[in-house]
Amino acid sequence: RSRQFWTPIGVAQRAALRLAERGARRVLDVGSGPGKFCIVAACARPEVQFRGVEHRAALVESAGALAQRLRIANLEFSRGDALAVDWHGFDGLYFFNPFAENSFASEDVFDATVELSAPRLASELLRSTQLLSSVRVGTVVVTYHGLSGPIPSSFDLDFEERVGATLLRTWVKTR
Repeated sequence: RSRQFWTPIGVAQRAALRLAERGARRVLDVGSGPGKFCIVAACARPEVQFRGVEHRAALVESAGALAQRLRIANLEFSRGDALAVDWHGFDGLYFFNPFAENSFASEDVFDATVELSAPRLASELLRSTQLLSSVRVGTVVVTYHGLSGPIPSSFDLDFEERVGATLLRTWVKTR
């Protein structure tokens, strides 16, 4: 299930590099799951602050416990809706297809602790597009397996590379 839901280690390392190279110093992981991306990225880039936000309490608890055990100082996790967080406090965002589970068949979803539906997918895509449109120029977005919807036209594709099973893309807000 890890490959389906969480960022591979090599991808997390490359994504952290791309974010840091483009000047991101405070990164939000939208839908952080058990924290795999954040933990790997925070270890790889101690100069960057990472925050993971996840709906599932058990995954947040697991991520926080591992980060504490590893004594990672540049990392925090919180339970909640990442789309309700103020994105203006971040200059980097990471997305591993965070909304796609809404379109999965029932046997393919992670668990039943989060309500999933096509209307929720549409709402989350609309909200994320609005939030991305509102962030400041220079904000860096890294996607792996995409966003489940389009990146706003105010972002330019800055870099693209095949890492693992698909493309890792780096976008920069230019207008």
